Amino acid sequence: MAYLWFVEDEHRWAAMPVSERPVDVGADVPRVVAPEQLTVKIKQNRTRKATVIVPTGEGPSRMYALVWSSGQTVRVNGWTLTTGLRVLADKDEIKVGVSTPVFFSTESVAQIESFPGSDREIFCPRCTLPIEAGKLVVRCPNCHIIHHQDGELGCWTYGPGCAVCSQPTAMDAAFRWTPEETWG
Repeated sequence: MAYLWFVEDEHRWAAMPVSERPVDVGADVPRVVAPEQLTVKIKQNRTRKATVIVPTGEGPSRMYALVWSSGQTVRVNGWTLTTGLRVLADKDEIKVGVSTPVFFSTESVAQIESFPGSDREIFCPRCTLPIEAGKLVVRCPNCHIIHHQDGELGCWTYGPGCAVCSQPTAMDAAFRWTPEETWG
């Protein structure tokens, strides 16, 4: 899952998950919008087309596109965009008009989920046993390899790091990157 970082009250950075629905990044605070809300009322009788991040695709191949209408000044990483569409990359800084920038991040945190199954057999890299449909698992946020994490097999949290890469396995682990490192 990707996240959108924005400045919250008291000038702290907050992370908002970007899931299935478009997110308006041109608002004072980013917000999820329904397709019928892509034209936004801003003051009295004035409206603007929403500047949105739209998720496309599924799983690890998912991409996120920034879409906006003509007449808006949109910058990504300081560059003014002109075409109305931009595929976003990890740690992109997005600035719409004179608003405070927001940051797009593809980093995610470990979450326990139910394994939906697969058309081929999947094996846990820690215990090397097959992972069955319906079992609780954690997909490594870094390498996307699936580990058991249920009452019988706690393979994800068994060691300090993922069995394949260096991702920490603590279930309460925080993000490894935040905009403070880039923007302050």
